[in-house]
Amino acid sequence: MPVTNLQKMQPGLRWGTTNLTNIWLLIDLNSAQPINLIALLAHNASGGATWRIRAANVLGDVTASPAYDVTTTMWSSGGLINYESRPSIRWLQSSLTYRYWRIDISDPTNPDGVFRAGRLYLSQAWQPCRNLNYDWEMVFVDDSQRQVSLGGQVYIDRRGIRRRLHFTLPNLPESEAFEKAFEIDRQRGASRDMLVTVDPDDLNHLHRQTVYGLAAEIGAVKNTAFNLYEKTYSIEELI
Repeated sequence: MPVTNLQKMQPGLRWGTTNLTNIWLLIDLNSAQPINLIALLAHNASGGATWRIRAANVLGDVTASPAYDVTTTMWSSGGLINYESRPSIRWLQSSLTYRYWRIDISDPTNPDGVFRAGRLYLSQAWQPCRNLNYDWEMVFVDDSQRQVSLGGQVYIDRRGIRRRLHFTLPNLPESEAFEKAFEIDRQRGASRDMLVTVDPDDLNHLHRQTVYGLAAEIGAVKNTAFNLYEKTYSIEELI
């Protein structure tokens, strides 16, 4: 399970290690880049796991004298035991511009005896100036095949269950509509992954309201009033 799996879109292709007390990742962005979101997705960290995130513009300073250094628990909400694939998200709000980032993970009591993770994001995320509409919705998509025999018995070919998040961003100024929403569609389309968190401050439901996936459909950027626009998204989870 090579570490390069964290760069691949399919979260089921995981990176893994059995060294539960000395897990670390070193990321070189090749040049200093603005980052406001660090997300490690589809992992199996236990409730006691911690991650330490450090950053610097000189490689040696990442460990010797990091410009950014924070340690937190990897899981911030209840219901951990029922989720096999978990997200950890560090939302910085204000961007930090560094070249080198290091993530250290400690999870000595992981009951699986191995730490796994499926996707890593270091990103310049967009937080719209206005919240999504209150009619946003989350639904489960289940492609399991069901057949009924002549005798009336039901046979199921089970498939993975995934979530679909549908929401609208209203009253966007022209700058956000075209420099953000329009550009996301242009760069990601329906074939490249994206990460959406409904409310990054709602730690109790962060794992339920965070969807990593693909656009199930690409909605229009709609001009609804003078200098105001809206954009609708439908994101279907990758599992």
